[in-house]
Amino acid sequence: MKKKILLILCVAFTLNLKAQIKADIGGFLGASYYFGNLNPSTHFYSPSIAGGAIYKYNFTNRFALRLSVLSVKLTAKDADFKDLYQQYRNYSMNQTIVDLGTQIEFNFLPFTLSKIRDRATPYVMTGLAGFFSHSPNMSAFQICLPLGVGFKFALNDKYAIGVEYSIRRTFTPYLDGITDKTPFSFSPKQNVTTMNNDWYFLTGIVLSYKFYNGVIKCKAYQFTQP
Repeated sequence: MKKKILLILCVAFTLNLKAQIKADIGGFLGASYYFGNLNPSTHFYSPSIAGGAIYKYNFTNRFALRLSVLSVKLTAKDADFKDLYQQYRNYSMNQTIVDLGTQIEFNFLPFTLSKIRDRATPYVMTGLAGFFSHSPNMSAFQICLPLGVGFKFALNDKYAIGVEYSIRRTFTPYLDGITDKTPFSFSPKQNVTTMNNDWYFLTGIVLSYKFYNGVIKCKAYQFTQP
């Protein structure tokens, strides 16, 4: 009877660990910047800190569902640019938004932590995301479309590290807080380019940990379960 109970517990434990083999948890740390009325087109202008947590469920060694919660700081000011209109406007932005992402990650090569030949791959990711912002004249929660690329490699059979670059296309021109009704010390004909929605960008390092990856031994009958 005791052996049967031990066997049942061992099988349940094995199935639980098998489920965990497919799951990774980790974090992102890097920099962020934005495109909008204050910064029309300069990449990596005024980079600010961004970071947060990432959870991945690996369907196969090529596809994974990726969930993330990130804190993203965005800063910019007209005074940094030579454009006379921006110099007169002299507006600035300094805010932190919360980014919530649901994405599918695709590895160009099979990726596993246990096989040496499959320990490195470039990847792409896309899906749907949203963010909470305190910018005036727009809803606190906004939807955006994420798209990213990266490269990752396994450090050992538990940890993997990668570098990635991603963009967020928003559906609002008011992320920086500037609208046609924003008061300024002078009276321009147009305060904001409402036809162009704002973007923000993330680049940095991702470190992930696999919950379990190895051989499971059952002491009840001394068998090995891969």
